[in-house]
Formats: sequence, C-alpha cells, structure tokens
Amino acid sequence: MADDLFPFIRATFQRWRKEYKDLQDRDQDVVLAVGDLHIENFGTWFDSRGQLVWGINDFDEACELPFTNDLVRIATSILLAAEFKEADVSQQGIFGALMAGYTKGIRQGGAPIYLDDQDEHELVPLVRAARSSVEKFWETRLRE
Repeated sequence: MADDLFPFIRATFQRWRKEYKDLQDRDQDVVLAVGDLHIENFGTWFDSRGQLVWGINDFDEACELPFTNDLVRIATSILLAAEFKEADVSQQGIFGALMAGYTKGIRQGGAPIYLDDQDEHELVPLVRAARSSVEKFWETRLRE
C-alpha cells in the first residue's frame, strides 16, 4: 500500500470507517452506502433476462454513512486513476461528469443502467470486445 495510492484507497475503508465513526451516527443525510467505493467496483454483467447491465458489483463493505462518503471516495479514486494513466482530464471535468451522473441517477430513481447492443453507449464496444475474448477463452478451455 505504501508504494501506490490506489491500493491504499482500496485497502483503507475499514480504517476510514473506524476513525470517522461519528459520521455514521448522524441522523441526517445518512444512506445505505457502498462504503468502499472505487472505480474497480464497477463492471458489466448479464442479468437473468440476458440484458447487459453496468453498475456497482461489490457491496461487501456496504453500511450506513453520509451520502457524501461514496462521492468523495469515487472522486478520489477517479483522480488517482487519471493521474496514474496520465489522462488529459481536469479535476473540474471529472467532478462535473461525476455529479452529472449522480444527479441523473437520483432523478431516475436509481434504476439499473442497461447497455443494449442497439444503443450507442460508449461502453458497448468495450463490452463486446471483452465478451468476445471471454467466449474464445472458454471455448478453448472446454475443448481441452
């Protein structure tokens, strides 16, 4: 953890929770939070109807916290990833996109995000490529 900030943020949620326990005891603005939210907690999967879904896939640290906890952790995680990848994005751009997505999600009632193959969503080509390589992997393994 000392060598890299990203593993540090991933590995320190319980410490954060212990040190800031008073945040959990607030009556206002407390929600069921992911808790240990970071960019590697997102992914795609197929639901029981075969629809491609994108969202949070790791809830092992879920607990009641102020809603700002998840926003601060995901923003920090995005900033660290952008810095690591030397991405040409501004903090303002990251925070703007994050808040726009958060606001849209709240207005839509927290509905799942379906990535239909007909849709022009920017994640679809990535998912198609990943799905193709996974299918090839298992075809090869199953023939052995």
